[in-house]
Amino acid sequence: MDIIIVFQAHVFTIWSTQVSKQFLWWWLVSLQFSIDDGTWLILLIGSIGAVVAAIIALFTAWAAKKTAEETKKSVLAGLLMQIMDDYTSKNMVRIRKQLSNFKETYKNNFVDAFLKNKSGYIWDLRKYYHHFYKIHLLLDAGVVDESFVRKIAPYDGVKILLEIVEPLGKAGKEDYDKSVFETFRKMY
Repeated sequence: MDIIIVFQAHVFTIWSTQVSKQFLWWWLVSLQFSIDDGTWLILLIGSIGAVVAAIIALFTAWAAKKTAEETKKSVLAGLLMQIMDDYTSKNMVRIRKQLSNFKETYKNNFVDAFLKNKSGYIWDLRKYYHHFYKIHLLLDAGVVDESFVRKIAPYDGVKILLEIVEPLGKAGKEDYDKSVFETFRKMY
């Protein structure tokens, strides 16, 4: 039985080799016919066209990448201007001064003084907190990085957030996201 299987395999190999030779001969004859026919020129032009199309596709991809980078820069510049305009607005300057003065006036008892006159400051606290909350969300979502945040959240503003807004928010039982404070505490 082993001899028959080996014999059959050998015959198949010979037949397979014969078919391969015939296919190769047929392909060479058709190629020769194509070259004599003049269709080689069409094949050459088609190949050159494919190479040119590939080069154009690469250039288009490069240009699209550059456009996306410039668009990102433009969006970030607009975002920077918007956040800085908010931070430097008359209302935010007033809030920063008011909160700083409040802490200076009452020193270590500023939390107790706040609880006695909470209604006069609660909206200012919320506005100030929400300014930094927006920045935190942008950082957390990966839209901006820490170097960008350092540009739009100056140290003196973060100091007010951490030393005044956070303790007053806790005392007033405001539902502030603690991760906002942690983000800026780690950065400064």
